[in-house]
Amino acid sequence: MPTSSNSEISYIENDSLRSRYPWLAEPALRVVEETTSVRLEFMEEDRWVGYPVANALLDRMTEMKSSPRVTRPDCLLLTGATNNGKTFILKRFLHLNRPYIRPDGSVEHPVLMIQAPSKVDEKRFYAKILRKLGAVGSTAPSADALEHSVETNLRRSGTRILLIDEFQHFTAGSTNRHVENLQAIKCLTNELSLPIVGAGLPGARHSLHFDPQLENRFIQVSLPLLKSSPEFAILVMKFVATLPLRMEMPVAERIPVCKRLAVLCEGKIGEMHRLLREMAKIAIRSGDDLITFDRLKAVENPSPLLRMTRVKNV
Repeated sequence: MPTSSNSEISYIENDSLRSRYPWLAEPALRVVEETTSVRLEFMEEDRWVGYPVANALLDRMTEMKSSPRVTRPDCLLLTGATNNGKTFILKRFLHLNRPYIRPDGSVEHPVLMIQAPSKVDEKRFYAKILRKLGAVGSTAPSADALEHSVETNLRRSGTRILLIDEFQHFTAGSTNRHVENLQAIKCLTNELSLPIVGAGLPGARHSLHFDPQLENRFIQVSLPLLKSSPEFAILVMKFVATLPLRMEMPVAERIPVCKRLAVLCEGKIGEMHRLLREMAKIAIRSGDDLITFDRLKAVENPSPLLRMTRVKNV
C-alpha cells in the first residue's frame, strides 16, 4: 500500500488548518491547536507586522546599504515618541540582513546595530561597536587606537550600514562632549563611506545641531502617531492575525474595538500591540478565544500618559 511522505502529510495538515482558521497568519496557524501554555509563550515573541511608513523606511535603508560607496553617503535619523516602533524597525532591518559565516570561517556583518551608551563618549561608542563585532580583545586605552580598531574591524566584517538606537543619548553632557561625539560619527561615515541610521526620541534631532555639515547629511524622518482611520483598522486586524486565537473577531466588534484602541494607545503602535496581546491572553485563558469590545474594557489598563502621571504622583 502506498504511503504519504512527511512533506505531503505536513501539507495536508496545514491545508486543513488553513480551512478552519483562514484569518490567521502562518506563524499563528502553526500553533493555534497547541496547548494553552504553548500559545501563551508564542505570544511573548516579537512579531513583525508591516505597514506603509515602516515598509518605506525599510526600503530606504535597503537602498542605502546597497548603493555604491561614495565619499559622503546619505544618513538617516528616525525620531518619534517612545513605544512607537522605532527600535522594532531597526531590528527588522537587522533581521533581514543577518550576519553569516563566510567560506573562510569569518563572520560578515552587512548590517551592524548598536544601542548608544547611556553616557556617550568616543571610547564608549567605539567599545560598543567592537563588542558587537566580537572584537573585545581589540580595545585599547586611547580613543585614536580604538577608532583605528573600529575602522579595521568594520572593513573586515564587510559592514555596509550602521544602525544606532537611542540616538538621543548623544545629546547628554557638555557642548564639547557633543562635538566630540558627532566628530566620531562623522569620521566613521567619512573614512568608511558608511551610511548611518540613527533612531531616537524627538530630542535626538538637537544632537545634530552642533555639526551643521553632519546635520545636512542626515535625512530626518519623524515617525507619526497612528490615528483612528480605515488604515489603522487594517493594521489592527493584521496584528490580530498574528495571535493564535481559535475564534475570529466578530465583524460587529471590529469598529468599536479599533476606535477604542486608537484612544487607549494614543497613536503608539507598541501600545496597541500590547493591548491586543493582553486581550488575547485573557481570551485564551478563558477558553472562548475571542477579542471583543467588552474584553478590551476588561483589560482596564490606563493610557501610557496616565500611567506616567500615576508613577510621578506616587
